[in-house]
Amino acid sequence: MVLSCPHCGFSLSEKLKDGIGSCKHCNRVFDTSPFNRILSAAWYVRRNNICDIDRLLDAGLKEEDAYIALALAYDADYSHDELLKVLVSLGISKDYVPL
Repeated sequence: MVLSCPHCGFSLSEKLKDGIGSCKHCNRVFDTSPFNRILSAAWYVRRNNICDIDRLLDAGLKEEDAYIALALAYDADYSHDELLKVLVSLGISKDYVPL
């Protein structure tokens, strides 16, 4: 589930459950790869000051994405650029896999 643009953090008008979407703010295209789902969740955590996993799960995020985003964006307080580097170093897949 993608709630915010994984590139700029702009809130999407509709949640993207699976597939390809685009951002009306930065005009970039993205998919629901694990990498983008976590980036989106991290933006959601930062923008809404979320510190509770239940709020992320209630928003429709996958449990593993929610835990990673909360740990990195809230607990570790990584910026977007730092988070990009961490996700690459962790080997989080950028490949889209249909749900």
